[in-house]
Amino acid sequence: MSSVICPDCKTGSIEPGGSCSNCSLRWDDLEDAAAFVDRLGLRAPAPRMQEPVDDAPAIVGQRVRLVRTLDSWTRLRAGDEGVVSLVDDVGTVHVRWDNGLNLGLVRESGDAWEIVR
Repeated sequence: MSSVICPDCKTGSIEPGGSCSNCSLRWDDLEDAAAFVDRLGLRAPAPRMQEPVDDAPAIVGQRVRLVRTLDSWTRLRAGDEGVVSLVDDVGTVHVRWDNGLNLGLVRESGDAWEIVR
Protein backbone atom coordinates (compact mmCIF):
# COMPACT_ATOMS: atom_id res chain seq x y z
CA MET A 1 0.00 0.00 0.00
CA SER A 2 1.38 3.43 -0.88
CA SER A 3 0.87 6.61 1.11
CA VAL A 4 -2.63 7.97 1.67
CA ILE A 5 -4.03 11.30 2.80
CA CYS A 6 -3.96 11.59 6.58
CA PRO A 7 -7.47 11.00 7.99
CA ASP A 8 -6.87 13.50 10.83
CA CYS A 9 -5.40 16.63 9.24
CA LYS A 10 -6.50 15.85 5.65
CA THR A 11 -3.43 17.69 4.30
CA GLY A 12 -0.48 15.44 5.06
CA SER A 13 0.27 11.95 3.85
CA ILE A 14 0.96 8.83 5.84
CA GLU A 15 2.69 5.63 4.80
CA PRO A 16 2.36 2.18 6.37
CA GLY A 17 4.62 2.04 9.42
CA GLY A 18 5.30 5.79 9.29
CA SER A 19 3.72 8.98 10.52
CA CYS A 20 1.90 11.87 8.88
CA SER A 21 4.08 14.40 7.10
CA ASN A 22 1.97 17.23 8.55
CA CYS A 23 0.68 16.17 11.98
CA SER A 24 1.58 13.66 14.68
CA LEU A 25 -0.68 10.78 13.61
CA ARG A 26 1.25 7.53 13.38
CA TRP A 27 0.14 4.55 11.36
CA ASP A 28 0.76 2.39 14.44
CA ASP A 29 -1.54 4.59 16.57
CA LEU A 30 -4.48 3.10 14.76
CA GLU A 31 -5.87 -0.02 16.39
CA ASP A 32 -5.87 -2.13 13.22
CA ALA A 33 -6.39 -1.95 9.49
CA ALA A 34 -10.18 -1.88 9.89
CA ALA A 35 -9.95 1.18 12.14
CA PHE A 36 -7.73 2.90 9.59
CA VAL A 37 -10.20 2.14 6.81
CA ASP A 38 -13.04 3.50 8.99
CA ARG A 39 -11.11 6.72 9.72
CA LEU A 40 -10.59 7.19 5.99
CA GLY A 41 -14.33 6.78 5.48
CA LEU A 42 -13.93 3.67 3.32
CA ARG A 43 -15.76 0.40 3.64
CA ALA A 44 -15.18 -3.00 2.12
CA PRO A 45 -17.65 -3.69 -0.68
CA ALA A 46 -20.81 -5.41 0.46
CA PRO A 47 -21.47 -8.86 -0.95
CA ARG A 48 -23.19 -8.63 -4.32
CA MET A 49 -26.22 -10.58 -5.36
CA GLN A 50 -24.94 -10.64 -8.94
CA GLU A 51 -21.81 -9.70 -10.82
CA PRO A 52 -21.56 -6.09 -12.03
CA VAL A 53 -22.80 -5.54 -15.54
CA ASP A 54 -19.65 -3.72 -16.64
CA ASP A 55 -20.48 -3.38 -20.32
CA ALA A 56 -24.12 -2.41 -19.98
CA PRO A 57 -24.67 1.25 -20.80
CA ALA A 58 -26.39 3.30 -18.12
CA ILE A 59 -29.67 4.86 -19.20
CA VAL A 60 -31.31 7.94 -17.68
CA GLY A 61 -34.04 6.84 -15.28
CA GLN A 62 -32.47 3.44 -14.67
CA ARG A 63 -31.78 2.25 -11.10
CA VAL A 64 -28.17 1.37 -10.27
CA ARG A 65 -26.41 -0.10 -7.23
CA LEU A 66 -22.93 1.04 -6.23
CA VAL A 67 -20.40 -1.80 -6.24
CA ARG A 68 -17.37 0.38 -5.42
CA THR A 69 -15.97 3.86 -5.69
CA LEU A 70 -12.42 4.98 -5.05
CA ASP A 71 -13.65 8.44 -4.01
CA SER A 72 -12.48 8.61 -0.38
CA TRP A 73 -14.47 11.80 0.29
CA THR A 74 -17.93 10.44 -0.44
CA ARG A 75 -20.31 9.04 2.17
CA LEU A 76 -21.63 6.52 -0.37
CA ARG A 77 -21.08 2.86 0.42
CA ALA A 78 -21.21 -0.31 -1.64
CA GLY A 79 -24.84 -1.38 -1.96
CA ASP A 80 -26.26 2.17 -2.06
CA GLU A 81 -28.84 2.61 -4.82
CA GLY A 82 -30.00 5.51 -6.92
CA VAL A 83 -31.39 6.65 -10.26
CA VAL A 84 -29.29 7.73 -13.24
CA SER A 85 -30.05 11.41 -13.86
CA LEU A 86 -27.58 12.10 -16.70
CA VAL A 87 -24.90 10.44 -18.78
CA ASP A 88 -22.66 13.25 -20.02
CA ASP A 89 -20.53 13.56 -23.17
CA VAL A 90 -17.47 11.96 -21.57
CA GLY A 91 -19.43 9.01 -20.16
CA THR A 92 -19.76 10.10 -16.54
CA VAL A 93 -22.87 8.48 -15.10
CA HIS A 94 -24.51 11.03 -12.80
CA VAL A 95 -26.69 9.42 -10.16
CA ARG A 96 -29.25 10.85 -7.75
CA TRP A 97 -28.69 8.48 -4.82
CA ASP A 98 -31.56 7.43 -2.55
CA ASN A 99 -29.71 8.91 0.46
CA GLY A 100 -29.87 12.39 -1.13
CA LEU A 101 -26.30 12.54 -2.42
CA ASN A 102 -25.39 13.22 -6.04
CA LEU A 103 -22.22 11.67 -7.42
CA GLY A 104 -21.05 10.94 -10.93
CA LEU A 105 -19.49 7.55 -11.55
CA VAL A 106 -16.53 7.11 -13.89
CA ARG A 107 -15.64 3.54 -14.87
CA GLU A 108 -12.11 4.57 -15.92
CA SER A 109 -11.48 5.92 -12.40
CA GLY A 110 -12.29 2.59 -10.79
CA ASP A 111 -15.97 3.17 -10.02
CA ALA A 112 -18.22 0.17 -10.54
CA TRP A 113 -21.97 -0.22 -10.45
CA GLU A 114 -24.58 -2.71 -11.46
CA ILE A 115 -28.00 -2.28 -12.99
CA VAL A 116 -30.83 -3.05 -10.57
CA ARG A 117 -33.20 -5.40 -12.34
